[in-house]
Amino acid sequence: MRTRQHGLTDTGHHRDNNEDAYCIDPELGLFIICDGVGGNLGGEIASQLAADLIRDWVKDNLPTVTADPARRAGHLGAMLATGIQRAAYMVFNAGLLDPERKGMKTTASALLIKGDLAVLAHVGDARIYLSRGGDVAQITDDHTIVADGLRSGQLTPEAAARMRSNVITRSVGSRDHARPDIKDLHLRPGDRLLLCTDGLYGYLTGPDDLRRLFSLDVELAAERAITLALERGGKDNVTAIFIECVEDG
Repeated sequence: MRTRQHGLTDTGHHRDNNEDAYCIDPELGLFIICDGVGGNLGGEIASQLAADLIRDWVKDNLPTVTADPARRAGHLGAMLATGIQRAAYMVFNAGLLDPERKGMKTTASALLIKGDLAVLAHVGDARIYLSRGGDVAQITDDHTIVADGLRSGQLTPEAAARMRSNVITRSVGSRDHARPDIKDLHLRPGDRLLLCTDGLYGYLTGPDDLRRLFSLDVELAAERAITLALERGGKDNVTAIFIECVEDG
């Protein structure tokens, strides 16, 4: 399995700087998206630092992962989780060393594709979607007050819709450790994936918007996604990475 991919980011209409960061490394099969929080450039530093640290960790440790198919997914997941843990430690301590950056943090979603195996590690509310055979599904869980309340049953959908604030409950940098979700799935030729920040999905009105984006070539899809968010308000930074899985040969 090989991939075609394209990513874009935009500051949006209302922000002075871009606190989103992303990484596309086809050689590693690694895709990362981070959405920083902190202001005064703190979020921008946190997101780029986390993305760089996760990529460097994967590059250094991927050769040591077992080739045993029965254990490979677990090893890859553990490697990604450790990369996010290291990023949490470094971002947290970078904030302690610079009073102007204290409290900076970021979301982090990393997707690693090796052959037909995809493994993801996720903290925060950036999302990963999968499109397969015309069906579109979100394959990450948002770590927010609203989403946590819905999952636990403490919030009804009606109450959640009325909430104006949706604070993230897990992040990289708020503490010196993080608790990422780890998942794996087997990919098929024709599958498509999207990694995006809330600056995009906050403007999607329903699954039809996603289906239309996934129907485009990956380069056009990324361009259209950014344009769509800007046309509908562009209040936040917006970032999108589209990936298409293609059969070898």
